[in-house]
Amino acid sequence: MLALRLVTLDDSPLLFAWINRDEVRTVSGSTGPITPSQHEAYMARAIAQDGLWYYVAMVDGIAIGTGRIELCNGVLMLSYYVDAAHRGNGYGSEIIQILTLEAKRKGYTHMRAIVRIDNAVSLRALLGGGFTLSKILTLEQML
Repeated sequence: MLALRLVTLDDSPLLFAWINRDEVRTVSGSTGPITPSQHEAYMARAIAQDGLWYYVAMVDGIAIGTGRIELCNGVLMLSYYVDAAHRGNGYGSEIIQILTLEAKRKGYTHMRAIVRIDNAVSLRALLGGGFTLSKILTLEQML
């Protein structure tokens, strides 16, 4: 059974390894590599910051991914990750479901997730978790 627990600084090496995997960088909003110092600074902020709840997803005592809800400019944002070795088991959907319940428990009534258009797996999981497509499409140009 999947459960979420809050991250600690002890999780930093594992999360750093996950965040820098090629498959993560290619579907992230920021596709460049993360340096150790950037990651350590983020972890310290994430653990201390009000309005940010960052979790490690656990199955039978094994870390299989992460989930995060974060208040950004008045909007609650959701993001999640499932390690490649544990994909295909419905864990992404379970993480989304648990984070949604946690957001409701905290009193939120609206949550947003941003997904790259080429990340079909996450798009399906989020749609299955009750998210709907917004009517706004963001376009960008690389200069």
